[in-house]
Amino acid sequence: MSINYFDYICSRMRSHCPVGMPLEWANPDEYDALLLPGGALNPDQLPTNSQAVQFVKSFFAAGKLVATICHGL
Repeated sequence: MSINYFDYICSRMRSHCPVGMPLEWANPDEYDALLLPGGALNPDQLPTNSQAVQFVKSFFAAGKLVATICHGL
């Protein structure tokens, strides 16, 4: 999932980090678990994206593992 977090980090590192798949194309049924990275932007921006919130909620509803790093949601 991309909320521009990787773009931000890559711009800080002056390198390119491609996103594997845009959120619009991701199907939560195709994943066994979800890892939410922490950092400065994800915890603040994720709740403002209704599509991302629904994606995360689908993991909880299915009883799948949801993990966070640092101060992820």
